[in-house]
Amino acid sequence: MNNQLALTQEQIEKRLDAINDPLSGKGLFTSGRISGLNVREDGKVSFTIEAPAHAAAQYVALREKAEAAAKSAPGVAGVTAVLTAHEAAKAGIGAVKHVIAVASAKGAWASPPWR
Repeated sequence: MNNQLALTQEQIEKRLDAINDPLSGKGLFTSGRISGLNVREDGKVSFTIEAPAHAAAQYVALREKAEAAAKSAPGVAGVTAVLTAHEAAKAGIGAVKHVIAVASAKGAWASPPWR
């Protein structure tokens, strides 16, 4: 990455961090909501805003605000901001009642070559 791209990326990070995450109150970048920030040499920028599924509606307008903030950085020709919302995976193995572990003991040392 050349110096101009690094500077542009840093400016975009600052602009995105100036927008508060509605859940944590921290900046979008600091709160970890922004992922995959990519600044190309042709000035095109892309990133993803990761929102919790239960609060996705709060992030729809915020995506447009983040896109506009990134576009305001010098040297940016276009911005694509994607909003994703996923539910947290549940721990455990769900409705499974019993687990049986099976091992066959057929490893490489079952028959050592020196026998």
